[in-house]
Amino acid sequence: MSYPTNLKECLNSFRKGLFQNLSNQYWSLPNGVMDLLEADDAGCCWFLFHVDPLRARAYDEECPAFFRLYEKSRDFYVEATGKAVLVRDPEQWLLCDGISENLAKLLKHHGLVVRLKIQDARIIRKGSATRNEGWRRRMLLFVEWLLGKSSGKEFFPSPVLTS
Repeated sequence: MSYPTNLKECLNSFRKGLFQNLSNQYWSLPNGVMDLLEADDAGCCWFLFHVDPLRARAYDEECPAFFRLYEKSRDFYVEATGKAVLVRDPEQWLLCDGISENLAKLLKHHGLVVRLKIQDARIIRKGSATRNEGWRRRMLLFVEWLLGKSSGKEFFPSPVLTS
């Protein structure tokens, strides 16, 4: 499978992810599933949370956070940490290309927009990709053994072979 060429393209190829609040404050944004609206050129990800607007008023304005973007059909996932900021001002919502004017009108009554400034991000291969790579490596070693070519590595140390 081909990998995206840059982090922004990689992030924008996902739609949903898991959000984890790293703060231990009581009125912080809860952990949960979020919709990725956009990853921009400034290194920020814009998320949409489906929460009750009355409850959202009590949340702290910012917190350290972690998120994971994952899909079953892909052989990689993305993990990132950064500072999450609640964006309550409709004027600021329009800075995100993923929020149309119609969506902005709906967000006034339902939902919460969070902008996360990424400090550290990693693209990680899933287990199936590494299992396939391990299987391929074993097949190459078998073919080398079958054809009589030496891989240059000893499988067993010499004391094991002598009795």
